[in-house]
Amino acid sequence: AAGTASAQDVRIDTRDLDLTNQTDLAVLDQRVEAQARQTCRSARRTGSRIPDVTYCRNAFRAEVERQLPSSSRYEYARVRFGRVTF
Repeated sequence: AAGTASAQDVRIDTRDLDLTNQTDLAVLDQRVEAQARQTCRSARRTGSRIPDVTYCRNAFRAEVERQLPSSSRYEYARVRFGRVTF
């Protein structure tokens, strides 16, 4: 959404992670959460028109998930939420 902090503007290193491995996907989730908190707080301090920090963090995580290779998206969602329904 316009005005939100964007995962496209941030690099999260995944070179050391196997994105088919649940443990590594959990590490990725921790990195994403930490970066989302930092990015969204910074955006609020600079006057960005973000409705709230929770919305920003959710949008940030969704953008990161969208940018994952398709083969990793399902596993990432399963690790993050415990189950995936379509």
